[in-house]
Amino acid sequence: DTAWVRMYSGDTHASSRASKVAVDRDGCVFVCGTVANVATGDDLIVLKYSSHGELLWEAIYSTPLKDEAVDVEISDDGGVFVAGNTVSPVTGSNWVIVRLDSLGEALWTHVYDAFSGDDRCYAMEIDESGGAYLAGSATCPATESEYKVVNINSEGDLAWQSSFPPTLSTTDVAIELRRDGEGHIFV
Repeated sequence: DTAWVRMYSGDTHASSRASKVAVDRDGCVFVCGTVANVATGDDLIVLKYSSHGELLWEAIYSTPLKDEAVDVEISDDGGVFVAGNTVSPVTGSNWVIVRLDSLGEALWTHVYDAFSGDDRCYAMEIDESGGAYLAGSATCPATESEYKVVNINSEGDLAWQSSFPPTLSTTDVAIELRRDGEGHIFV
């Protein structure tokens, strides 16, 4: 049986697309994705619904060009991490991560630009310290594309990054990331 179904279009949005869903320990549902905004182009969005389907809040990250969400995770303290991509007219496509509090207010935002070009975030895992690990691809001068893993600390700053140049092809992309109980990262 279906408990509830909700459609979202927002006030000024022409269309929307969901990317990922997460559920917290209280049964609240978090949906991240992209909404088309007539004024600013595509925006990154996170919606929080109660366990009964009531929209509790929406949080939008918007720049003058295209923004999209690709992953959402909920921390033990009820905070929300959303990862995605944003486009800059100067540096091209970059990774973005936004940390929200339990009420949907932004605590910090970090934009990661590996190289000026087409950098794409595809996956995220959060850790118990309030930081996050992101995985994706970066277009770089030496190769067409390499995959990267970055760690953003609890303050929203880049803690470290690792690059993995392609071995057998000119394009490598990391589309999934997982951590085990000992903190090992698998891409």
